[in-house]
Amino acid sequence: DVHARQPAAGERQQPDLVDRGARHVVLAGRSVFPDEDRWDELLDDEFFGAKIRLVRSMRAAGATVQFEILDIADQSQVQDLISRLQSSAPIEVLVQAAAVISDQLLSAATAEEIARVFSPKILGTLNLINAVSDSPPKHVLLYSSIGSVIGLPGQASYAAANAYMDAIAAQYRGRFNIQSVNWCGWKGTGLAKTDGGRRAIEELALLGIDSLDTEDAVRLVGQTLESECPQVAAIPLILDGRFDSSAIDPDLSELRRVTSRRQKQTASQEKPDSKPLARAVENRTHTVEEVEEIVMEALAKLLDIDRRSIGDEKSLGDLGVDSLLGLEFRKLMQSSFGIVLSATLVWNYPTIGAVVQHIAEVVGVDNLDSGPAEVSDQSEAHAAVDTSVDDLSDEEALRQLVGDS
Repeated sequence: DVHARQPAAGERQQPDLVDRGARHVVLAGRSVFPDEDRWDELLDDEFFGAKIRLVRSMRAAGATVQFEILDIADQSQVQDLISRLQSSAPIEVLVQAAAVISDQLLSAATAEEIARVFSPKILGTLNLINAVSDSPPKHVLLYSSIGSVIGLPGQASYAAANAYMDAIAAQYRGRFNIQSVNWCGWKGTGLAKTDGGRRAIEELALLGIDSLDTEDAVRLVGQTLESECPQVAAIPLILDGRFDSSAIDPDLSELRRVTSRRQKQTASQEKPDSKPLARAVENRTHTVEEVEEIVMEALAKLLDIDRRSIGDEKSLGDLGVDSLLGLEFRKLMQSSFGIVLSATLVWNYPTIGAVVQHIAEVVGVDNLDSGPAEVSDQSEAHAAVDTSVDDLSDEEALRQLVGDS
């Protein structure tokens, strides 16, 4: 087997593939794996510890593990590695698990930042597909993201890159056995441990979508390999006792099994008061002054500045609220008031006064000044985006986006 650049989520699958008969595993990526004589001292290392234990478990199960340095976005490197591997034995399973996340609102993203996210997913996948097209593996798994299915704030470029992988799986399905898996977060591993991954997991939780245990994820990979579906979305539900698992289609047996088990676990635990702030808002009336004070305090805490230095007409941008801090600010406001706000809150309401006015309207402040909310002029710019891209072919547009001219 050969596996393209491996985040921890991809590596967690290897023991299951070994159990299914794989006897030679190749882990390829840009990170240099430490020499074996250092493994014992690195067992507690946050990055290498789990990887070392996994490699040892695969070896204990009878597999050999080979490490290769690879930039998956480099076509010549990918072709060279695939050719070398295929010269000794056919590739049975190919897993493309390369990923880079760079959270920010699309309006603030530069071409270089978008290309950085696109390259491993788009160019990497194309490079792999081209390299194995003459001798396709028995299975090709593309590790996509649930973000391409439902969208997540701050991850537009990441969602687009994963959507491209999904499209590749559908396009090439007739030529060989290729599948795309839209993963949610994996608990305590891989991208779930990054700042962007943690934000995505929190956003998914608000939508009722849980993270996966490794055991469930490995089981789903096995079922995916046995299915004929070109795209599989792994979406575990957060159950609070109101969801009836018997309503799930009987044909979706695995979803029924996992849902029923999670529901029993939830029912056996004492249910916490999950929305105390929301109930607090429902049971009392806020004044505009109170809303303003909560907003000011949240900004002071977020930016680590003196509350007295913040004026209600100051621009959030001038205060230092960039796209990522804007997402954090939105989360603070949602938790403080028990409400749901747009991911573009600081874009549409760029001053403190505009934010206060908007939140006051959402929570239903009495005697609210009904003056027009201040909306960013930049919002109107979206309507004036140059439509010249419509004249580009798909390939031309792709190459411009990833900077591969």
